[in-house]
Amino acid sequence: MKEASRNLLLVTLLVACAESRAATFTVTNTADTGVGSFRQAIEDANSNLGPDEVQFAIQGVGSHVIMTTSPLPEISDPVLIDGYSQAGATKNSLADGFDADLMIILQSTLTIASGGSGSTVRGLNIQADTGNAIALVASQDNKIEGNLLAGSVNGVSSEASSSNVVGGPTVAERNHINSNQTGIFFFGVSTQNTVQGNLIESNSEAGVDIECSKENRVMNNEITRNGGPGVAIRNPGAVDNQIADNYIGTKIFGEIQPNLGDGVVVFVRVEAGTALGINRIVGNTIAYNGGNGVHVAAQDSDIDTIFTKPVEFLQNSIFDNEKLGIDLGGYCTALGNCFETTRPTVGVTSNDQNDSDFGPNNLQNFPELASATNTLQRTTVTGALRSTPSAPFEIELFVSTECDSTGFGEGESFFGGVTVTSDATGLASFTFVAKPRLPVGHFITATARGREGTSEFSRCIPVTGMDCDGDGIPDGTDNCAGTPNPTQCDSDTDLIGNHCDPDFNNDGVVGIPDFNIFRACFGRLAGQPGFDPRCDLSCDGAVGLPDFNIFRSFFGRAPGSACP
Repeated sequence: MKEASRNLLLVTLLVACAESRAATFTVTNTADTGVGSFRQAIEDANSNLGPDEVQFAIQGVGSHVIMTTSPLPEISDPVLIDGYSQAGATKNSLADGFDADLMIILQSTLTIASGGSGSTVRGLNIQADTGNAIALVASQDNKIEGNLLAGSVNGVSSEASSSNVVGGPTVAERNHINSNQTGIFFFGVSTQNTVQGNLIESNSEAGVDIECSKENRVMNNEITRNGGPGVAIRNPGAVDNQIADNYIGTKIFGEIQPNLGDGVVVFVRVEAGTALGINRIVGNTIAYNGGNGVHVAAQDSDIDTIFTKPVEFLQNSIFDNEKLGIDLGGYCTALGNCFETTRPTVGVTSNDQNDSDFGPNNLQNFPELASATNTLQRTTVTGALRSTPSAPFEIELFVSTECDSTGFGEGESFFGGVTVTSDATGLASFTFVAKPRLPVGHFITATARGREGTSEFSRCIPVTGMDCDGDGIPDGTDNCAGTPNPTQCDSDTDLIGNHCDPDFNNDGVVGIPDFNIFRACFGRLAGQPGFDPRCDLSCDGAVGLPDFNIFRSFFGRAPGSACP
């Protein structure tokens, strides 16, 4: 009997503990303190061990403003704060924009401390004025979703916090982060955080600022109309961050909304004891910004002695930025304090022998494009990279409707790439075939990515017209459009190239009179008596079997060769 009583008591205690760890606290008024206030709900949730929930049931139609005269208590125990529980609140439904109707307006900072790890804040309109809207302090595994964070120092501030998610993959999880000093600020070695699917706009400085923090992901956001750069990665320790698939300076449906500074700026000095790593900028659309599309700078004015962390750019769409598409050079001393310098150059950085110069991304040489020529179904791009000897490189190719005013870049649409290895002299030639063919009159540019990061854009070259015989001469100017003849030799200057013109007497048909002329010069070499350059149909300096085979193929026909 005593044993049974003990068991019953244990079960009762366990149930009581379980209930205490899963309580719901309801906010019923907008008062700063007291029963039913938001402050009281936070205090109660902090006092109740385990995950809790704060819901809202304030009487009255429309939005409700919660003002505080002193800072709210830090969240020190896991909690779900659900602003959507208030009557009338709705989640965002737009693929491009933010139409959530948020009924709870909080005019105070909401801080999640280390003990509050694992919390979720959603459905709030937070306007903290001189503070941060949401501050994460040594906290992890929190979720910030579906909020409007505006009119604050930082929309989200993350200090020494990790594995938090701001936003998410669905439109309902999007935060609208606008009209703050900085949209989202990571500092104090914040790591492995994700910023996804948010609308980050109209902040007076950066949209996203990653300082001394690593392994963070900024992905699938719209980052527009900010007063500084769209994204900044800066200061020692800021490595292995990835900026991927964002719209920076433009929106998902192409609306022009530039950031006033660079689209992305990176300045990370190498210091003893800081982590190795590469920051990556992948698959973004970076357009219309007031500075460069992407700017990699030194973090000190002494750019000849300060090493910088490498940055890789992969398959981005970069176009119509006020300055360069990609700029390697200059230096930055702080966010918003970047300076050009004549070392190595202002603007486009010239290639150098064996890529031995020094600077951001080691001033990686860019490719030198030779041709971009159309055939019936493809575009063939040729070029070469002159860089570090005996080293591997990835060449990325882009097509744009216009060439930048500098003649270099930008890169509107990535269409392919090729892996090359330079020889002992540093030379790596390449050919890439694009299918289907690219539009005539568009422009091709390229970048080179090596061990020290990615280059600036190459000089742009135009896609030339149809070249159905593949000899590199557009059909419109090819004097034998259907027969390969890259030399375009035309010995009788009748505008029909030798390769398709055995009509030596120009009577409009290749016949016996032409054969007699050909027979008289057969076997002759250039410079010998009796050599007739008209008979050298292959243009190799000798009249022989190759020329006879060409003659025979035209016998009885008119000269000339058109595309099939």
